[in-house]
Amino acid sequence: MAVTFETDPLKRLSQSNFIQHLHIRPYRNKDGNIVLELKVDEHVLNLNDTLHGGVHATLLDTVIGQSIAQQALSPVATINLSVFYSAPARKNSVLTAEAKIVNQGNSIATGEGIITDENGTLIAKAVGSFKILHKKSSR
Repeated sequence: MAVTFETDPLKRLSQSNFIQHLHIRPYRNKDGNIVLELKVDEHVLNLNDTLHGGVHATLLDTVIGQSIAQQALSPVATINLSVFYSAPARKNSVLTAEAKIVNQGNSIATGEGIITDENGTLIAKAVGSFKILHKKSSR
């Protein structure tokens, strides 16, 4: 049985146990772009009581990849992700991750993502390249 691609990114992300486990809340902004929100709590802190770097990477990988998937109407796989950490995110911070597509070809796309806190402070940013896999729609 062929796996079909869910074209609605909010439905796609709601089906991810990992996204649910991290308590990441996906939504669309006024322009229809995917945004991820995370309230930093105990379960995502590192030993320094700040957000674990792997969670930064997850937010950025997901928001960039799903932004590309939404544009391409196709599942994607990460080829490369470079994360730049700018400031610590502390407990009870509310983080927002957003992305923009820099370049999209037939099989590879590149995007940039940022994470900011509720005060607009840049927490982290990333550049990622993604393989566009196939185009089977569930429409």
